Parts: sequence; structure tokens; C-alpha cells
Amino acid sequence: MWLMVGSLSNPRRLVVRRCGACLVAFLGVTWAGSPLCAFETDQYLAADVELADSAGAINDFINSNVELVLDRVNGRNPEELECEDLPPRIYRRLFQNMLSSRLRRFVKTSGEIDRFPSDDVGGFGYTRRSIYRRPAFPFIVPLSRTIQVGEVRFGIDKFGHVFGFGRRYYTRYRKHLQRGLSEEEALRRVVGWGLMMERYFVGGYADGVFSYADLEANFQGLRLARGLCEGPRPHLEQSDGLWRLTRVIELQNYVNHDFDESINNNHYVGHRWTQVRPMLVKSYCSSFVSGEMRPAKRTDPSLSARIVAAHFSSKGREPQQRHSLTALCDPNRGSKRESVEIAAH
Repeated sequence: MWLMVGSLSNPRRLVVRRCGACLVAFLGVTWAGSPLCAFETDQYLAADVELADSAGAINDFINSNVELVLDRVNGRNPEELECEDLPPRIYRRLFQNMLSSRLRRFVKTSGEIDRFPSDDVGGFGYTRRSIYRRPAFPFIVPLSRTIQVGEVRFGIDKFGHVFGFGRRYYTRYRKHLQRGLSEEEALRRVVGWGLMMERYFVGGYADGVFSYADLEANFQGLRLARGLCEGPRPHLEQSDGLWRLTRVIELQNYVNHDFDESINNNHYVGHRWTQVRPMLVKSYCSSFVSGEMRPAKRTDPSLSARIVAAHFSSKGREPQQRHSLTALCDPNRGSKRESVEIAAH
């Protein structure tokens, strides 16, 4: 796949970066052992839509599947397992990969889940209404529907990050601890690995969208995995030789407003930004400037969010801020060119 990254003013550099991106994507697929598919969502489109809280149905599904995993484990020498062996098994039950996910399939099809857009809107219809409606060849962006858990809205694609990347985060975290790293250093290395993956394999070079919300979902998946066995009130305990779920999992305790990409906005790579920027200006800047549309206040930053912010700050870059509605729509902060476009709309 040819990835549009670089400057057209330097064709030789563009070809090199295209080929490099292709190699990175190929290695990512090879490393993962299964297809990697980048899904996105348009949280702006759902900003003023009423959605029912789906936490109850999703929590019931998650906890019932945890019980199934424990039943299977308890039938096969449960005494041979440490608690830390169980989170990866539970996560695999819920999410094998983007093409095989019990949880994602449930959320996409269950009548108990309130989704936006509704099921009567097809994929192309959704795309034509979204900020991704302008094609950015050769990127292809399948769009995920938006749901609500507690007070937080996010795309269904985030389940792949919570339980897919969350499992990988947890596995790497445990290995770092076993090698003698401190908890703090292990967490920093895991988040750094996730940042690299988002930049090259599943975000920036994959479809031109670097998602800070995806990185937050990865980290909260790690928090949930740790909470299954760690802390004063772990979810899992062994009693009479058998593993039991002693405290139900409530997903709303592990999601926050940084899952919402209209609050914790993306930054866009190369040609993707040239296509998304006019759509944001046309569809949302007038409402933003008038005060009709203002993103909710962001969550206090997690350790992951602080590490990611420090990474870009160390490079003297603020790509997320430059691609926010505040920078794009506020004439006192946006560029002269952007201000002219806002006035035209």
C-alpha cells in the first residue's frame, strides 16, 4: 500500500518515505501474526446526539465471559496458574483480533446497545456525513459507530485498544517487571511502545490518523488487567483451589473523556490533514465560535497522557493542539489562512 506521507515538493523524499511506511506496515502485520486493520470514528458527528448508557449490557457481557474463562481454567489444574496468567486469557476470550472479537461483535449487533449512527445508516452513508468524507488516497478508513458508557462517548473501535492492545501492554509490563525494572520504568516503556505502534503500525502511517484517544484506551486496558489481580480489592481471587470473580468488572471505571476524539482530538498526517481540515471548518467552526458547540472538559491526564505529551514537548512539537477546534476555529489562535476559510463558511 502506498502511504501519502511527505512533501510533494521533494518527490524523491516522498518515495522513500512511502516505501519506508510500506515496510513498517508489512513488518507490523508480520509481527502481529494477524491482520491489522485501522478503524476510526467521528466523535464530532455524535456531539449533540442523545445516546442511552450501554454500560449495563456491556458489563454483563464482559463478566459472563470472564466466568466462562474461569470455569474452563478451574476444570484444568487451576492450582498450576498464577493470577497474572489469567488476564491475557480473559482478554483473548473477549478480543482475539479486529476480525475476531466476541465483544466487538456483541456491541455492533446487540439490540441492548444504543449506537450512532443507527443501523439503518450504511457504511458509505456514515462516511459521507463524517469528517472523513473527502477521500485521502490511498488511505481507507472504515468507521466505527459511537456508543456511550457512563458519561463517556467513544467509538466501538476502542474495544480493540482496551482488550487487544491492553493485553499486549499487560504482557510487556509483566516481562519488564520480571527483568527487574521498577513499576514506573516498566509503565513508561510500555506506553512508549504503544506510542510507536500508533505512529507507525495502526495510526499515522496506517491511515493518516494519530489517535491520542487510542493510546488512552490502551493504557486503561492495562489498568483493568492489573486490577484483575492487583491492589487491595482485586477482581479475581483463588478460594479452595478455584479461581473466582469476587468483584464484578464495571467498564465505566476504566473509561474517561479522553476516549472521546472530539475532546481528546487526533492529529492528522500529511494528506489526511489537508482533507479533514476543511471538513472541520465547514461543519463545526461556526458552532464552535458561536459557543453552541464546546467540547467537554478533558479528564485529568493519566500517566499515559503525560508521557505522550512529554514526548512531543521534548521534540518542540504540539501537533494535537494545532489540529484542535480551538486552534482551527478561534481567529485569535488559528492561522490567517484558516481564519479566512472560517469567514467564508
